[in-house]
Amino acid sequence: MTTEYTPTELLAYVAAGLLEDGKSVFVGTGLPMIATMLAQRTHAPNLLVIFEAGGIGPQMPVLPISVGDSRTFYRAVAASSMHDVMSASQSGYLDYGFLG
Repeated sequence: MTTEYTPTELLAYVAAGLLEDGKSVFVGTGLPMIATMLAQRTHAPNLLVIFEAGGIGPQMPVLPISVGDSRTFYRAVAASSMHDVMSASQSGYLDYGFLG
């Protein structure tokens, strides 16, 4: 039996598999969000998601439209700024960076 999938679906699946439980990931819009949500729902429930616009550790019941979507702050651990998130990333405090 063969399973049909698109190149985009394969990319999301492979990217999700690289994200480890208990690590932090700096996430951008689009495919990075999809891969991150897939990772959280399959094998990395404790993955700390940090959105480019400043949402840190939100719950994501649905896919946000963009990093600036209010859903990226839903029940978040912190509401920060793009400057703070970029600074943390450049300082090496985040485990992964995945921008779309």
